[in-house]
Amino acid sequence: MAKTPCATLPRLPGATHFMSRSKVSKLVVLLIGAAMALTLILQNLQTETVYFLFARVSMPRAGLLLSTLLIGFVLGLLTPGLLRLRK
Repeated sequence: MAKTPCATLPRLPGATHFMSRSKVSKLVVLLIGAAMALTLILQNLQTETVYFLFARVSMPRAGLLLSTLLIGFVLGLLTPGLLRLRK
């Protein structure tokens, strides 16, 4: 059996030539998530106007989606604490 060029390369101290399966899985999930986020941003660049009470705000649709997501996340974090205070 012939040796491949990779097999003849010198090894650096402490270096490994492969990643564990879990690290590869995490990297793949991270890259897919980044690609999805980039797609979401690039497909939602149109400007939207939001009216809330007396305020009027114009922003890209991607910014509106992100701000809505963040508001929902913060409210989700605060809700259990507020419910515990009421009891």
